[in-house]
Amino acid sequence: MSVEEIVNRSPIDMTFWERLQSNDWRLEIGALIFITGYVVLYQIGASYNKKLAYSFIDAVVPNLKENFYQVGVAPNQLVAKDNEQSYTLYATGRTKLDSVTAKIQLQPRQNLFMWIMESILSFFIESVATPEDVATVTFEFDQETSDSFDNFIWAIVTKDKMDRYRNENYFLSLTKTSEASKLSNQFVFMNEVPEMNDILYTKKLGDFIKANSSLIKYFAITDQQAIKPEKIAELRPKTTFVLSFKLTSQHEQVENIKNFFNYILNDYVDLVSNRATFRPELLRKVKKTRETEYSKVKKVLDDAKREELANKKLEEEKALRAAMTPQQQQKLAKRQQERKQRKQLNRQKRSKMRIYHIFHILFLINVVWSYFSPAQLEILDLHHKIQPKNVKDNHSPEIRSFYSILSVPPNVGDDGLEKAYKKLTRKWHPDKFARKDPKTRKQAERKYETITLVVNILRDVERRKNYDYFLKNGFPVWDEQRHLYVFKNRSKPSFKIIIAFLLTILTLGQIGLQKLNKNQKNKRIQKILRDVRWKADNQQQENTKVMELPDDFAINETPIYSTDDKLVTYCGKVFIVKPDKSVLLYDDDSLDPEDEASMNEFIKKILDSGYFNLRGFQKKQMNRRERRSEKKQEETSINNDIMEHLVQFKEDDSQLEFSKLLVFRPILLILSYFIRKDEKITDSDVSDSPKKSEPSKRQIPEAGSITLPNGTVLHSRKK
Repeated sequence: MSVEEIVNRSPIDMTFWERLQSNDWRLEIGALIFITGYVVLYQIGASYNKKLAYSFIDAVVPNLKENFYQVGVAPNQLVAKDNEQSYTLYATGRTKLDSVTAKIQLQPRQNLFMWIMESILSFFIESVATPEDVATVTFEFDQETSDSFDNFIWAIVTKDKMDRYRNENYFLSLTKTSEASKLSNQFVFMNEVPEMNDILYTKKLGDFIKANSSLIKYFAITDQQAIKPEKIAELRPKTTFVLSFKLTSQHEQVENIKNFFNYILNDYVDLVSNRATFRPELLRKVKKTRETEYSKVKKVLDDAKREELANKKLEEEKALRAAMTPQQQQKLAKRQQERKQRKQLNRQKRSKMRIYHIFHILFLINVVWSYFSPAQLEILDLHHKIQPKNVKDNHSPEIRSFYSILSVPPNVGDDGLEKAYKKLTRKWHPDKFARKDPKTRKQAERKYETITLVVNILRDVERRKNYDYFLKNGFPVWDEQRHLYVFKNRSKPSFKIIIAFLLTILTLGQIGLQKLNKNQKNKRIQKILRDVRWKADNQQQENTKVMELPDDFAINETPIYSTDDKLVTYCGKVFIVKPDKSVLLYDDDSLDPEDEASMNEFIKKILDSGYFNLRGFQKKQMNRRERRSEKKQEETSINNDIMEHLVQFKEDDSQLEFSKLLVFRPILLILSYFIRKDEKITDSDVSDSPKKSEPSKRQIPEAGSITLPNGTVLHSRKK
């Protein structure tokens, strides 16, 4: 068939294969190629990960089967495969060891896109870890063997990533870094006490670390877990060995890792179980760290429990308020406010007591500073020990100094000091006198010990500075009666100076306390004024009638809020807020704001006084007869009861009362005694509190008369 016939044919006449065009299936073909490529790459990556994991598993399984009763996560399953990049090997059933767990985490080679993305992000973002093939082997001791161990943490970690390992492992965060010449430059010791390095480090362990230096990340012995504990029970110590290293497919490196694994399992476990006992001084530091962590976890748990109880209490209080009437809710709020005020007052009292405690502490610090420090006492003991018995004066030419013992000048440097120390130690080393008589040998030992102590003191910059000060200004001598070192030939302050100093300190402290008390009082008054004014400004119309009034009073339905005085009850007291925001306090303990009858009588007295126009209260209209009788009653008896108990409630702006200071009170008493010898002087006469003057018993002459000096009274004729 020609081309023209094929082109001119109708699609209906075409067969299935003639209608099939490759351009119409481009999307499907592309998707099929992509899926096929993804599946192939997935299988290649998964198979490589499996090969890498089993290269380590096959190397260590024979040794595990020789040492453990069961190897594998199940009787018929050797390895647990979580996914294509995570494998777990498990073994149990051996003396001293409860189990050995090897967790293998590989790179996501089966997912090419995730692998590339993680690699790129780890290059730019520090928190994203670089994909690595890592195996972490945990040797966990049984509880009986773990209890026989001393609790400690000791590790060998690579330097370049030790901060990252600290963040990832809780037990490494409790350690400190210590350098050691025994390790290669790329590793460092991490422990709680540096003395552990000499006990736990072995030469064979160092050889294995050096042989696998490119693979090992860290090797640790710990009694704490890797994840930060959130419960007290999780802080219970259980000793484990943790070995973390990179996986490799190279046969030589796999053999080195296998040998290291076998050394830990066969030899090092027994070695540590016999060596892991330390001196009590080292364990005290470890115990202190454990107690600190215990207190942190306990504080977090206590805070969570306290928050839970507070939420529960808040829900119960909301349910209780919902079941109350508005009047009951108002009374409950008032009681809570009063309780809050009482707590605040108690807190202020405690703050005053803290001031006294601070003065006591300062006094104790001054006493402590007056004595010598332990380092200075060590210098003084050694100085008096090396002196000849016939020397008693500190300035005697026969006195021996640390520099004269070493035969060096006082300004000698560190190099000269070390050179003199080596020379004298070679001369007086006890091994040279091993064959001498006991007296000579003992003398050499004392000489060698003295030289060592002297050099240790002079090596320390701070202790050498103290010694040079004593050498220049004189050494204190030992007082047998008081059992302490004292300086002789030093001028002591006189008794008058001591008394003046103590009085000055006492006066300044009392002035400070007066100012502090005044500031605390003003803060409390400011808070009360703020609350009272806020309560007066936010009074609602329905709340203006505080209590039920007697029959001769009525509620003012349209009060003038901007001009009327406002009555406020606050913390068991009654306040009157004036239009200019000034506050008056009714200072009478007999008035109970909770008692309706008492409050009604009080409001009636306030309105009868005529000085106040309370918002929400007004008198009823009275006829002429009632007004006349009320006016007569006011003229005959003026009610001053209200005005006597009303005081201006404001901040204390009084000046400092010098007469109340302990220093000035005896001076004022003495001056008053000389001024008024014929009168009895008391403390109340010199205080600032005003006292009502008693009326004079002398008779006052009548009006229009003059009394002469001789007592004669002259009366005027004018009346």
